[in-house]
Amino acid sequence: MNEARAVSATNTHGPLTTTNSHQELTMADANLKARPTVTERFVTIQQSMRYRRSWRSPTIPPLYPWMKLAGRWIEHAGFEAGQRVKITVEHERLVITAE
Repeated sequence: MNEARAVSATNTHGPLTTTNSHQELTMADANLKARPTVTERFVTIQQSMRYRRSWRSPTIPPLYPWMKLAGRWIEHAGFEAGQRVKITVEHERLVITAE
């Protein structure tokens, strides 16, 4: 016997007798261990030449330290693109907080 399944405008998969996505499989796994939250990140301080108006100077241009922070972990920490932040500067310590 061939029965037609009722499919509504919001449920295009029909009745949930099987899983429709990987997320449902993951949520149903009772043995799934959540990843631990990473609370520390490590970045290497780089160096670059400082911009000068006159490159004709015979001295070597000074170098300055810089670092780039990028990654989804910044979003997971509660920051958004375009958001202003405050950087508190202490000896060997930078604290970044939302403004």
